[in-house]
Amino acid sequence: PDWWSPEVKGDDTGLINRTRFAYDQGKNYGQTVCIPNPWASPTVSADGTMYLGFQDGVIYALREQDGQGKAVDTFETTAGFSHPGVAMGPGIMAVANCDTMYVF
Repeated sequence: PDWWSPEVKGDDTGLINRTRFAYDQGKNYGQTVCIPNPWASPTVSADGTMYLGFQDGVIYALREQDGQGKAVDTFETTAGFSHPGVAMGPGIMAVANCDTMYVF
């Protein structure tokens, strides 16, 4: 996907909330600006589907078919992703972007 902004999705609104939370608590809870690499670390499921998030705030599910990896599903979130990416366990998938954790 194309991305033209120096910031990731969600920094325009999430930055204010992350900064306010850090100051309200009187502590530094980590970075206020989410500056990940464009792609989060990929995770491959048992059926061979690769899940990864992009700085546009979308989780992509990619599957290899006939020599060409194709996006088989997408899910739009509120912010870009940092590196942990997607975590999987029996019957559960969790992904954290810069602002929220999603559990499927």
